[in-house]
Amino acid sequence: GEENILCQGEDLGLDLSFGAWGQFCPVTLAEKDKLVKGDSKKFAVAFNGNLYAFLGEKERAKFLENPTKYISAKGPQLPSKGYLVAVSTQSSDNKMKNLANEHAERAVKEYDWKKYQNAAEATEAA
Repeated sequence: GEENILCQGEDLGLDLSFGAWGQFCPVTLAEKDKLVKGDSKKFAVAFNGNLYAFLGEKERAKFLENPTKYISAKGPQLPSKGYLVAVSTQSSDNKMKNLANEHAERAVKEYDWKKYQNAAEATEAA
């Protein structure tokens, strides 16, 4: 399909929202394995209907050279280390328990995250 690229945050003048990457710089995530918020006022690009924010001009220029190198249909690949997500499922609401477990299983399967039964177990492994 044909790609549609527009630059500059304030000058876009379009009703766009951030895609799966949110306000995080996709170039910094891909190259440095770090989640860093981009500057959507100074360094933004509208690409195929979504808004992307970048750390600086260097990152934005790299993205413009080859957008699909930094974003994929698979979505953002979160950094491989340093994240602990705690989900309490002590609710009597089974829907909430099922939703939390569903998301946990997805993170384990899709992002190769580790699953622990409690905080002590996770802290020990860290």
